[in-house]
Amino acid sequence: MDGLYVAVIERIGRRYTHLSRPYGASSWQGQVGEAMTRRMEMFETVLPYHRAADMHRQRSPLLNHGLDALTLMLRARLEGAVPPDVKSDHLWFEQLDLWLSLEAYGRLRDRQRLDHVGAAQVIEAAVAALLFAKR
Repeated sequence: MDGLYVAVIERIGRRYTHLSRPYGASSWQGQVGEAMTRRMEMFETVLPYHRAADMHRQRSPLLNHGLDALTLMLRARLEGAVPPDVKSDHLWFEQLDLWLSLEAYGRLRDRQRLDHVGAAQVIEAAVAALLFAKR
């Protein structure tokens, strides 16, 4: 299982390397918007693999590490886009990080039975409200 997981991660990583390029927007709000767009693109493809990995993560330190690494990488990219004075509002930043997570997207798709467009719209509305609060 671990070997299969490594192969899948490598394939997904090659497919989405363009998503880790620097953001083009000059404002931090624009960069958060770019992060959201890139994540929505990736999450729809990654979600089935994430579901499978979640089922086996308790038995595999490699799977657990891989899922944690993805979460940390996504958070670090978000931390790099948001200025320190805004990020210092920990409650606000944790909400932003949650809404832009694969877990939030997965819940909208799996538990709330929204299609990709519907899930993306819910996330976009939540992120827009958070960004509006920091205008």
